[in-house]
Amino acid sequence: MAPQECHLTALVLISVVAAILGSLQVGYHTGNVNAPAKIIEEFFNQTWRHRYNETMPDESLTLLWSLSVSIKDFGALLGCLGVKFVADNFGAVPVLINKGQEDEADAALLRLRGRPEPVQAELEEMKGEAAHIQASVGVLDFFRKRSYRQPIIIVLCVNLGSQLSGFNAIINYSTRMFQANFEEAKYLTLGVGAVNVIFTLVAFFLMERAGRRRLLLMGFIIIAMCNLLLTVIDSLVQTVPELGSFQVLLVFSLISAYELGPGPISWFIAGELFDQPGRSIGMAFASMLNWGGKFLLALLFPPIYKVIGGFSYLLFMAMALMGFAFTWFRVPETKGRTFDEIAEEFRGAENLPLHNKNGFNTFP
Repeated sequence: MAPQECHLTALVLISVVAAILGSLQVGYHTGNVNAPAKIIEEFFNQTWRHRYNETMPDESLTLLWSLSVSIKDFGALLGCLGVKFVADNFGAVPVLINKGQEDEADAALLRLRGRPEPVQAELEEMKGEAAHIQASVGVLDFFRKRSYRQPIIIVLCVNLGSQLSGFNAIINYSTRMFQANFEEAKYLTLGVGAVNVIFTLVAFFLMERAGRRRLLLMGFIIIAMCNLLLTVIDSLVQTVPELGSFQVLLVFSLISAYELGPGPISWFIAGELFDQPGRSIGMAFASMLNWGGKFLLALLFPPIYKVIGGFSYLLFMAMALMGFAFTWFRVPETKGRTFDEIAEEFRGAENLPLHNKNGFNTFP
């Protein structure tokens, strides 16, 4: 949306806090399974020995542990199936607008903003956007509509590049990565969480200044470089233990780069690329890609690492480079643009090269 003068109201504050607390527990459970890994694996082993009077096969233990780490992501993936229903039926302002209930939308926005001036501006923007679009879009229509094809491809590539670039492998298994060279690996895992939080806050302040596209490009290329160096370090650290500290630095750098751009942007970019009827399905689609990518990486990283070792980081590097290349050529800059302006770029322009459109895909 175009920048509006901000006015903090109690409802805005409550909404922000609720959103933050909702994601906080997800982040907590993503990282907290790291530290007790050995205890949980020993529990699996003891249970197996009690039942079968033998040690649990290593392959089975690896699979069971990775499934334990990833199962919450699969649950979140299933939960994404209900995003459209909840957004369309309980989302205050978009549904009042989509259903032609302008008075209800005005009242809801007034409660949210606290003053009539920004409310009128937002309503005018929504009505201007609604003038070009149909009232509602079904799931099949969403994937068939010509003007949605480019946004769908953008959301798909940005999310897969982000979620499969290695961040989720590190955030889920950092303790195990550090244990080979550090006795108190759990404290380094706390450091990973701290860096994650700090650079999420940094991204909050940079997002509107630097722009989404620039942060995506910077994040993807740094992640790719970190993965390449992690491959080298992994092959040398056993013979040169001093490189362990450099490994920690690379992990912290990768986490920082992810949270500066690909991490947060992959979640909300769908909301900026789709018009009102398609926005709820677009957000559900992006959420499914996010959680699906997290689930696959958390599930498959341990067995893949067991087979190819540090070369698994090269797979992450390839995904990050894919994200970088796609962003460079195809992802528009959405900073400072209204939803209608962005949608207009896609409307009826499926075959136009977006990176050549004046002012659309350039650095500010």
